[in-house]
Amino acid sequence: MRSPTAIGYHFSPNDPRWRGASSDQFLKSRERVQKRGGRMAHLDLTIVSRRLASARIATHAQTDRRRCDIAVERVAVKATHAVSSSLHRPS
Repeated sequence: MRSPTAIGYHFSPNDPRWRGASSDQFLKSRERVQKRGGRMAHLDLTIVSRRLASARIATHAQTDRRRCDIAVERVAVKATHAVSSSLHRPS
């Protein structure tokens, strides 16, 4: 059983709702955290793209960081290529 403090507890990798989900859906969890008196202290971003462009990665990271009101030194960013058949986009 996963700990309620683990990200997988809230967003299970086996749950089809999260496959291909946009980052906006995950960032909405910030509101739930704040309503309960908590705050987000760190942001760990993984950008999955068919074509990586460093300028686009930086833009996504800055946008998400601002949405969460987190200092830049508390943000980790990594990027990877997606295999086109595994990149799922909801219709």
